[in-house]
Amino acid sequence: MFRAIATSSSRPIEWVRSSAGILNQVIQWVNRYNSRRAVTGTYTVQDGDYYLGATVSCTITLAGGVEGRRLIIKDETGTAVITITGNIDGASKTINTAYGVLNIIYTGTAWVTI
Repeated sequence: MFRAIATSSSRPIEWVRSSAGILNQVIQWVNRYNSRRAVTGTYTVQDGDYYLGATVSCTITLAGGVEGRRLIIKDETGTAVITITGNIDGASKTINTAYGVLNIIYTGTAWVTI
């Protein structure tokens, strides 16, 4: 299934080494941007945030972002009331249902629900 790579040339080895470095960078980026952050009070969204799990009632403030960026905000306890301030479909939003969740994406000018 795999062909043997001739070892007389160092090019294949150099390619493997450089590819491993790039793969490592991709893995670090995925881990950074697909992480959970517990929100326990007033919070402003940071660049690396992807999933915000509120464990108490709180206010979350949205900042701008990069077009295509996704954000998930969830009531993890079933009792939290979460106020999200920012332009989401033209207004701020509130999650006030048990275990409610809000999925949003940034268009480059505003956040929209998905």
